[in-house]
Amino acid sequence: MSKLCPRCRLLVLVLGRALAAVSSDGVRFGVVGICQRCVSNEAQLPKTQHAKRLLPALDRALDDPERYYCRLYPELNTAILAVGLLGHPELSERAMVALGWLHGELQGKRAVGDVCTDLF
Repeated sequence: MSKLCPRCRLLVLVLGRALAAVSSDGVRFGVVGICQRCVSNEAQLPKTQHAKRLLPALDRALDDPERYYCRLYPELNTAILAVGLLGHPELSERAMVALGWLHGELQGKRAVGDVCTDLF
């Protein structure tokens, strides 16, 4: 099943950014993937608009991790570690397989862009 970007709600063709996220109620923690289209659009927005659009998207993904590029974790530190592994050049592909974001038949193909990792 193809997963959606929580920000634009379209199919993710190239993953642009991975974020360690906390839900607005502070209960759920996870890693959320944002597509390259949205990352490109973010560059044109002021910082205040960026946060206003990203925070609801993070909550949307944390509420429905099966539909969006999201993986829940019991603690924030675990999510931060997963984001760090995604940002490592040698480990990113294996980390994506472990997260369930990249399936075995896609390994080695150009399925992922340069992943920018952040804590949000």
